[in-house]
Amino acid sequence: MGLLGRFRRSSNDGVENHPEMPPPKQEPEEPVLLIRLGGMAHLNEIVNDFIDRVSTDQRLLVFFEGVDYRVLALHQKRFFTMAFTKVPDSANLELVIKKHHQRLFERGLDERHYDIVIGEHMVGAIRAQGFSDAIVSEVLCILAPLRKAFEKAAWEATWDYRVPTSSHMKGQTIATLCFSDK
Repeated sequence: MGLLGRFRRSSNDGVENHPEMPPPKQEPEEPVLLIRLGGMAHLNEIVNDFIDRVSTDQRLLVFFEGVDYRVLALHQKRFFTMAFTKVPDSANLELVIKKHHQRLFERGLDERHYDIVIGEHMVGAIRAQGFSDAIVSEVLCILAPLRKAFEKAAWEATWDYRVPTSSHMKGQTIATLCFSDK
């Protein structure tokens, strides 16, 4: 129980329903972005278009060799569903991005590719569905913070100098030593 929890009145003490007490004012919540995008049906169309765009971009093909696009689309739909509703407070998106894309970072994926994928292809897929610039801006504002995670993970993947000492650090990368969560 929180600090104030024991002082709050329960709903069965009669105060909330008292005729002289006005009901508590509730602010209507704005529907989450996923709803404003048209729900899952429209999200499926957006992601399918997005995957088509990404998978045919010559600048990105090296990252999609051997990829099952059905699985990729499923992952993207799950990710965008979470991003366009509410990301759990416990989610460590930087770690998720690093782990799920490590092989791609080692192949050269970096923030420039993130800009292409999100700035060109995601925006294009949303605009193709006829959404306003305000919706596009909202999508970009939600996804923009993830760019730093791509930038950091790409940098760490390319800075793979191994510490050549006989100490307890031998064989670890500088990036691992400096930036891993301890």
